[in-house]
Amino acid sequence: MSRVTVETGGTVVQLCLGNEIMRFHAIWLRDNAQDDETRDQINGQRLIALKEIPSDTWVSDARVEAESLLITFKPENKVIRYDFDWLMENNYDEIKNLKFDCMMMLVKFQTWLPHHFGILLLWSKRWLIVIV
Repeated sequence: MSRVTVETGGTVVQLCLGNEIMRFHAIWLRDNAQDDETRDQINGQRLIALKEIPSDTWVSDARVEAESLLITFKPENKVIRYDFDWLMENNYDEIKNLKFDCMMMLVKFQTWLPHHFGILLLWSKRWLIVIV
């Protein structure tokens, strides 16, 4: 089951795919669009610069269609399709998707700051360092 919501103001899109919850900022989605006017379909080269995208870009509509997300951006009134696979590969909101059943290791180590130590967590094959 997949569903999409647009947060108030249209600056963030939340996509739920099964147990996975992903959030994407409107300006990031627009800047990373894979359509013919934004990216060269042969070599993937960016055809526009970020400065060419209106700074007040927001999402006016987002809907699930087949295995993709169809988004309408304002003020351009541009409709762009994003494949679920591409969104999952490029999900930058992964920290909130960490599962609590993953292996965790606690390692105390000395930092360059006196009387501080770090906590090292191994979570989903990623290291997270917290200075306490």
